[in-house]
Amino acid sequence: MSERSAEQSLYEKSTIKVQGNSSIQPVTNITLAEMTSGDPVGTPNSNTERFATNVQAALSEKENQPAYKDCLPCKLTGAAAFTGIGGYALNEARKIRRIPSKQGTAVGFGVTGVLFISAGLYRLII
Repeated sequence: MSERSAEQSLYEKSTIKVQGNSSIQPVTNITLAEMTSGDPVGTPNSNTERFATNVQAALSEKENQPAYKDCLPCKLTGAAAFTGIGGYALNEARKIRRIPSKQGTAVGFGVTGVLFISAGLYRLII
């Protein structure tokens, strides 16, 4: 048996078991050759086509789900956390700005504080 035919035999014998999502559809075996070939194998309702249909159905179900919405306590907690961090950064910037060698750090803390306070307000509104 040549090396090429041994590879081909192994390739054709390797299978993947796909569990159906209903009690009517049994466990089916799909060979790698069927999965990689471009044209359908067997009947128009081959294993590969059923697998692709199941995947498409699962993806369409996920797209049809409503968008996630936070509850009011979650919004309030998030807004308070962001605003608190921003207030702390602005307070540290106010303390540090008096030191001549730390002017750049104070500006950085100030910008960070404003960004966090803005994020807190955004979290509260949205």
